[in-house]
Amino acid sequence: WLLPSFAIITEAKEAEVKVVPQFHFAPGTIVVDYRGYNYYALFGRWTALGVYLATRMNENAFYEIVREKKSFPKTPVSSNMN
Repeated sequence: WLLPSFAIITEAKEAEVKVVPQFHFAPGTIVVDYRGYNYYALFGRWTALGVYLATRMNENAFYEIVREKKSFPKTPVSSNMN
């Protein structure tokens, strides 16, 4: 478990927004999106279904903190996210 079930690699000029909405994920799935486009309606649907998302956020993104949780200790992955 915790292994990717599939990956899609496209040319850099092709935006994920064209293919990602057709995907259906089971609750508990973690979606990792490198390019970090902002498709908040889709992100909201995934969140409501219990799907987790890891992506970059734009510097000018508007957001509200609704709950804070204790973070994990710094690891090679989390320490590179500063």
